[in-house]
Amino acid sequence: MQDLRTTNKLRRRHQILQAAHDLIAREGVGALSMRTLADAAQVSVPTIYALVGARDDVITALMAEGVLRFDKGLAALASRGLFRVTDLVELLTGIVDHERELVRGLLASGMLASVGSGRFVLLRRMREELETAFAEAVADGELTAATDPEAAATAMVRLGLGAIVDWAVQTGGPEDLRTDLLRSVSVVIAAFS
Repeated sequence: MQDLRTTNKLRRRHQILQAAHDLIAREGVGALSMRTLADAAQVSVPTIYALVGARDDVITALMAEGVLRFDKGLAALASRGLFRVTDLVELLTGIVDHERELVRGLLASGMLASVGSGRFVLLRRMREELETAFAEAVADGELTAATDPEAAATAMVRLGLGAIVDWAVQTGGPEDLRTDLLRSVSVVIAAFS
């Protein structure tokens, strides 16, 4: 059981990250300064440094929250092969839709585009899971033995990042993102089969 001090630290960290999320969603990444964040979270600047870190650490922590949701969602998936690929698309769609304003803020700042999937940890996790699912599809005979699961997963993530960027700057709903991501799956399957 956690002591009161640890519980308070975790609560304040969550408070800081929620304030950062709201600030970026409302005003973009450019508005995120340590002073502005401290005011929004109602904590001191040293508290932010102690509980989260510097500005880039705050952004990285926000992205890590999506990865935690992804990992929790993975635990509920029982599918394999190509069915798992579509389940992964559903999972990613839900997370990105929930974080749409954060994604928009990161895009508007150029931060997401400049660091690509290397910094977007969620897409790295997605690539790992897609590689496993494509390998299962090959093993189960859903895809030809010549299919390279690593190349298929990498292509899917690259197409997926493009779909996410297009979707984030447009006004479509989650079904539009889902459709674009599933279209990317079809393209990858056709190219690697």
